[in-house]
Amino acid sequence: MTEDSEHDSQSKSRLRSCGLLALGPVMLLVAVILVFIANNRVPNVYIPTHSVPRDNGYDYFIKAGKMLGSIGPSSCSTRQPNSWTVPELRQYVVSNTPALTMLRQGLKRKHVLPAARSFSALFPHLSECRELARRLVDEARYYRAIGDYARAADSHLDCIEFGAVFPRGGSLIAGLVAIAIESIGTHDFGPLLPRLNARELEHVAARLERIQARRVSFREVVEEEGRGSAACLIEMMSDSKSRRSIANPVNWLRGGPMSMSAPSGSASDVWNNARFGFCNKTAAVRSVMDYCNAVAAEQTKPFTGKSNVPMPANVVAQWLVPTFDRSRLAWEKSAAVFTVLQAEVAVRRYRLDHNRSPDRLSDLVPAYLKAVPVDPLGVGKPLKYGPLNGGRSFLLYSLGCDLKDDHGSPGSFSNGYQTGDIVAGQW
Repeated sequence: MTEDSEHDSQSKSRLRSCGLLALGPVMLLVAVILVFIANNRVPNVYIPTHSVPRDNGYDYFIKAGKMLGSIGPSSCSTRQPNSWTVPELRQYVVSNTPALTMLRQGLKRKHVLPAARSFSALFPHLSECRELARRLVDEARYYRAIGDYARAADSHLDCIEFGAVFPRGGSLIAGLVAIAIESIGTHDFGPLLPRLNARELEHVAARLERIQARRVSFREVVEEEGRGSAACLIEMMSDSKSRRSIANPVNWLRGGPMSMSAPSGSASDVWNNARFGFCNKTAAVRSVMDYCNAVAAEQTKPFTGKSNVPMPANVVAQWLVPTFDRSRLAWEKSAAVFTVLQAEVAVRRYRLDHNRSPDRLSDLVPAYLKAVPVDPLGVGKPLKYGPLNGGRSFLLYSLGCDLKDDHGSPGSFSNGYQTGDIVAGQW
């Protein structure tokens, strides 16, 4: 009896041990499931949303895009721009006059892009806006051809102003389109300036000052990028189908939930998809906004080529939020071209009034400029300037995208001034 009792006791002990061993994985699995469920709850984070004016310039821009007429030299791929005759250009301008009239009505109004708080609203009508910019510079081409240089300048200025105001209320994609629009407007504008008289240059200077006052800052764009990205993540997590996709480990092996990766099935993809599935989505939303706000605050400092704000460690933020270094470089390049243009107009006005170029940029203040212009690509320093040939000409330039002084050796518009300086009259 004693041996049987001891045997029963040992059997029960082994059963208890086995039960405990089996219970451990079950409890671990339950814990994992609970963590997964908690981390994939719909984020409850407040996303600010701006309002738009009732009579919004944006609505005029959209209408103008739908009214586009025939294509011109900047959009035609089958003919060289210089092959267009004056009658052809005149017919082209007439065809696009209703669209450009509508666009100009929009420029006279406050313009704010509607807030993008959904994946479906991330890409507003952008291609039409670039086409409107091309129509403006082709209109300027016609006015040049008939010798009306003042009206040609105004067409360029309308295009520049369109780009400067366009991204207000928009995220990074709108900002990049705005850069493209403004680049279309500034390209080939410099050669017009020597053809303008003192009164016409004064008009150009006044318009440039107005454009600068209306210009949207990169800070505004970055802040809105954070809000829009966070809202899109909340939208995704609010969709039951998306949540089921994220919760299905099979999807991690065949490309990832929400197309997080290509269906390569690599260990790296599976790991990143698992990280995406288990990360805390509420914390991720907050990290997206915190990161963008930190980058936005950094925009008040001179551009040095690289952001010092670290990217959030979670995989969701790395997926949703772009790095801003290249975008800010493009933004500052556009600002540098504008700053050089504004300073060149002031120098030319001074030359007409004094029959010589100024000795230094400070001579332009306050009669022609409010302050000595700072080079957006000069790490906080002024534009480079010097009179040449006893004041009969001048050299004025920004350091360009490489932030290096090439002593006025011009870069190329076609390669985005990645090397060389941005020189007045050379774009």
